[in-house]
Amino acid sequence: MKDLIDRGNYMPTPKQPYSAIDDSIGYLNGRLSRVIKRHFEQLLDETGAGVTPQMWLLLSTIAHKKITIPSNIADITGIDRTATARCLTKMSKLNLVTRKQSVSDGRSSEVMLTKKGEKVLKIAANCSQQTSDHFYSKISNKERELLKKIFLKLLEGEQGSLKSFDDLVV
Repeated sequence: MKDLIDRGNYMPTPKQPYSAIDDSIGYLNGRLSRVIKRHFEQLLDETGAGVTPQMWLLLSTIAHKKITIPSNIADITGIDRTATARCLTKMSKLNLVTRKQSVSDGRSSEVMLTKKGEKVLKIAANCSQQTSDHFYSKISNKERELLKKIFLKLLEGEQGSLKSFDDLVV
């Protein structure tokens, strides 16, 4: 497309008009994602637990998916390995997780939730549920199921996609 524009050969047609920003799936998805994330962050902030959405996702993955190897945590959450390691280090300093050398692979570590991490996870999970409830209350159950199907269809075959929402930590 850029080549066509650079060469001056791109002109809008009835089949391919210039895209208005409010008609762009990337813009709409990005905007909705930011609004949902901001709502979740506000609820987390109000708890005073000192946890971020990223920390909640890692805590949830460790606790519910029983994934304890940092590289596997990164893979399942879709957060790059460097950012996952940085977040886990911060969580360790906050006494939300502990690390120990992996029994199966001496080069790797395993991450476990502390009692404080378990408590914070419950608080953050409640905030997550409140956020989901807030936004799902705007649509019917039928629309909710359709929305999930549409998301999965759009993700099909894309890098970082999920086979089902069961693969997603909720």
